[in-house]
Amino acid sequence: MREGHASVRLLPRSGVPRASNERRAGVAALAHLGLAHVGKPGGELVSVLPPRVFRQQFSSREGQKAHLVAAARMRKKRKQKRPRPVEYESFEAPGLTMERLGRFISFKTHRTTEEQKALNEHLQQLYRSLPTTITEKARRLEQLVREFDSFDLIALISITNLLIDPDRYVESEHKGSSLIVEYATLLLLKGPYHAGQRILMPEDFTQISNLLQEIQDDLKLLTMTRSANPDRVGPPSELEELQVSTELYELGVRNPAYEHHLKAVLAELFTPFAESLASTIGFDHTDVLRIASAVRELTSRGLAERVKQARANREELSQAIERRRRGSEPPNHLREIVSRLAPLSKKEAAAWVTNLASAWVFTLAGNAVSFDDADIAALTALDRARVKAFLREFALSFGDIPADFYVPTASHQLKDKPLVRHDDRYLPRPWLARLGLEAHTRSGSAENASMESLRGPPSSVLST
Repeated sequence: MREGHASVRLLPRSGVPRASNERRAGVAALAHLGLAHVGKPGGELVSVLPPRVFRQQFSSREGQKAHLVAAARMRKKRKQKRPRPVEYESFEAPGLTMERLGRFISFKTHRTTEEQKALNEHLQQLYRSLPTTITEKARRLEQLVREFDSFDLIALISITNLLIDPDRYVESEHKGSSLIVEYATLLLLKGPYHAGQRILMPEDFTQISNLLQEIQDDLKLLTMTRSANPDRVGPPSELEELQVSTELYELGVRNPAYEHHLKAVLAELFTPFAESLASTIGFDHTDVLRIASAVRELTSRGLAERVKQARANREELSQAIERRRRGSEPPNHLREIVSRLAPLSKKEAAAWVTNLASAWVFTLAGNAVSFDDADIAALTALDRARVKAFLREFALSFGDIPADFYVPTASHQLKDKPLVRHDDRYLPRPWLARLGLEAHTRSGSAENASMESLRGPPSSVLST
């Protein structure tokens, strides 16, 4: 740099802390005045000028104004968020085009009367064949899951479908499904508990997940094709459209409100019946809300602890492999796995260690995210008898679902009893229906009549 000159350099934005933004604005102002230039495309902004000129420009009104304008532009640019890419899908069939842009779906039909009749005939045949198709797939699924621990499998399916990152969650892009969780749970609760004959491997879980996804798609098709009639000219009736849209909403969207709205509804509905509920079933709606919050905390805490242990195990295994390469013997409980991984390259061994740690998080998932009455009582400070009454009222056990269950309906047992019980341990489902409380309000009373006028869709305040 030449003597008597000042050099002001600006690194790319990603490499500069926020504190240097004023310098960025200053150099941008100089560029605006023609006293700075860009050294490299996409690189540094460089200003080389005598210190006296630098001081004069920033002491003049024009220089100060340019500096303020450039700073304002940079603040505005900083506030602008990068637009999230919107997922787009399209589907075309004879006479039909369906497009999805994010969460918005559009249909366009351009069929003749003959094409419409042929389509309705095909849809009617599909509707008649779908129950058999669903049943066959469900039986294949029953044979497959019998080899694994039933309680752990329910927990694992719940975690993989319902666990989300709230900072990145986008409803239209979320691949998980409450319907898959509920259907798998109902199917596993048909028979007795199976301890499992072998450990669930990733390829096994992929096969189970694919079958469940296919059954979910078939269930949606079953709902959409119910009103197909080749003898009818024109669209379905308003009642048929309402039925289909209601069932599809139930399958895919569920509750029309946020959790705090649903809690407010529960409080408004059941406050007049608190004493009656407590004397009849041993708890009231305030206990339900406290227990629901405790269940969420316990399951989250259990999963977080399992992840923490997995990280510790990964670190221990990595260190044991490194010491083995240096000639030291690993601990006895790691000797076999270290002997297999140590000869691999560092990259391959690191990948194996990461995969093993991830698999360990989901092994015995039922123990990680389940709870008992003592856990709830300790967290809520409720009387243990009230907690036991709640769990007794809202839990299903293995064998409680009819043996002929294969095709679910919009309303099923898990909405009345959203907990799964095994050996006095409990897993929560995505639903806690208020219907269980409504069943115990006094039939025919004035209070019950007033509640009937307020009855709406089941509310959900319990989620994994």
